[in-house]
Amino acid sequence: MSKVSTQLLLIGLILVVITLGLNIYSSVTADTLRGEELFSTNWWARWFPLYGTGGGLMLVGAVLRCTGKGR
Repeated sequence: MSKVSTQLLLIGLILVVITLGLNIYSSVTADTLRGEELFSTNWWARWFPLYGTGGGLMLVGAVLRCTGKGR
């Protein structure tokens, strides 16, 4: 179970970092003089599913890690 929890934590962390990078990149490109929005302007539909999925994977990995050490 330790392997699975570590993999879930790692995948969740990578997903959150990639989403954060895309979020920063899209806001930087929109701030340029002639920049247009790279993605839609609806934050909820654009970023929340990715952050939620990454956070959910990390939460499941942390729960599995905590319950696995108690056994």
